[in-house]
Amino acid sequence: MKQINLFTKISIRVIAVFLVAITMSAITDNLHEYLGDWFCAGRATDNAGLCVYYDGGTHNSAHDPTWHWGYRHWLVLFMGVSLAVIQIVNIVFIIEESNKK
Repeated sequence: MKQINLFTKISIRVIAVFLVAITMSAITDNLHEYLGDWFCAGRATDNAGLCVYYDGGTHNSAHDPTWHWGYRHWLVLFMGVSLAVIQIVNIVFIIEESNKK
């Protein structure tokens, strides 16, 4: 009976970690403004070497139009990674405690 409870406890924690990751990925795709992201028109040149589109930003690297992450977006990422690591460590401790008994 204890073994079933242990596996249930671990399974719920693993499900929670992945649900948080899935939810965070959906949130970050739709809330660019809230997360402080900014849209960059990119920088590209045509075959003649003329600039096709450019937003006047400070970077000179060539890339297609895309979103750049803002400060809050990075905080959300680090929070999610931290929570996942804490849960994984907690799962390892649960397994170790069960092996001692």
